Amino acid sequence: MSAFKEKVEEFIKKENLIDPGMRVVVGVSGGADSVALLSVLRELAPSFSMELHVAHLNHLLRDEAGDDAAFVQRFAHSLEIPVTVGYARVADYGRRNKMSTEEAARWARYRFLGHVARKVGAPRIAVGHHLGDQVETVIFNFLRGAGPAGIAGIPVHNRGVVRPLLGVTREEIENYCSSLGLSWCTDLTNLTTDYQRNRIRVELLPYLRQSFNPRVDRAVAQTAEIISEEDKVMDHLAAFLLKGITVEEQGELRVSLDEFLSLPLALQRRMLRKVIRRQGGRLRDFGYHNYNDCLSYLEVPHTCGELHLPHGWRLIKGSGYFI
Repeated sequence: MSAFKEKVEEFIKKENLIDPGMRVVVGVSGGADSVALLSVLRELAPSFSMELHVAHLNHLLRDEAGDDAAFVQRFAHSLEIPVTVGYARVADYGRRNKMSTEEAARWARYRFLGHVARKVGAPRIAVGHHLGDQVETVIFNFLRGAGPAGIAGIPVHNRGVVRPLLGVTREEIENYCSSLGLSWCTDLTNLTTDYQRNRIRVELLPYLRQSFNPRVDRAVAQTAEIISEEDKVMDHLAAFLLKGITVEEQGELRVSLDEFLSLPLALQRRMLRKVIRRQGGRLRDFGYHNYNDCLSYLEVPHTCGELHLPHGWRLIKGSGYFI
């Protein structure tokens, strides 16, 4: 067994990512990370009694995208694994919904993967994020002023999506592919410095490795892991406390204002996020200043009314409660 295969297998078992007998959809872009992911899962399939199904989404953003799709189909067929290829006009979707190209591509990709998983009856979707992606995400979120959930980075397991390569580096991935004679597609847009995430990878991280800590990637990933565990504890606590101060009246879930305001600010913010989610809101539509506006409004004594929020949402404050 190769060191890479052994490392990935141990990570899957440690994090309980895949149960024996599971069907798994593998998202394959054609890049080195997803090629390595599919290859190593194919090697490990007998150990876990896994059934694999490949999914590839053509974002219709690059001239080479069709070549990438053809490459993925050939690779999947060479491994005798069924494959589904989809198409999405990501640029058009991003413009219509006022999203960046990266954000629109991510949304379309996970929507497609979820569709394929439901179609083939797979309870897990495996994607190829690795340690380098984790480090870039943590730094990117830190630079934009994210909270603990953002600094915790990419989750190992979230809503059926698993990331078996999150403990290995890009170098380990490419060495594994080279040792097996596997080729991969190169997305040249990843090498440009037009995007902030690319500048983190191409400019900032090499500078940090050379000038501060040659193991900065592992250090950042360790910080993310610590914060992730503590964030989970805080989130469970916030959910527990919110349930205790919420009552249903007149068909509405109302939060006790006095009990809410008696809690620490960090818990108040988390509870507001949960209230927004409970009402069907998207957290990405609300910024730090929106939460502060809500908290400031709730703290004003002896007032009832409404605070208007983005995308038509309202915070309704009644006598001793809010919704």
